[in-house]
Amino acid sequence: MTEAQFQSRVRQLLIRYGWYVVESDRTGLGRSRKKGGVEVGFPDLLALRGDRFVLLELKTASGRLSEEQAALHARFRALGIAVHTCRSEGEVLAVIRPGHPQATPAAEGLRVGAGKGE
Repeated sequence: MTEAQFQSRVRQLLIRYGWYVVESDRTGLGRSRKKGGVEVGFPDLLALRGDRFVLLELKTASGRLSEEQAALHARFRALGIAVHTCRSEGEVLAVIRPGHPQATPAAEGLRVGAGKGE
């Protein structure tokens, strides 16, 4: 399965679980810094539900983060924002379920994890 096929499957999975999904479209971006406001290295999917959000970087079993992805993800972590690199639908489900260990309280403006009913 290609990363594009995996991303499509994960997008549909998130929608089935009641998440609003934003895909970072970087088609034709190459090495330029931004396209449509999305910086190179931004995770593949931003999923929103209630007062929670998750940033998901999707990779195949052999896929690796680019230098730009690793750098931007490190910047997010420094801000207290988790980016989850997932290689299977099971890993995505683990992230969106309530009680995920990397959840951040909404009171701090961030909450990574899932909403009710998952």
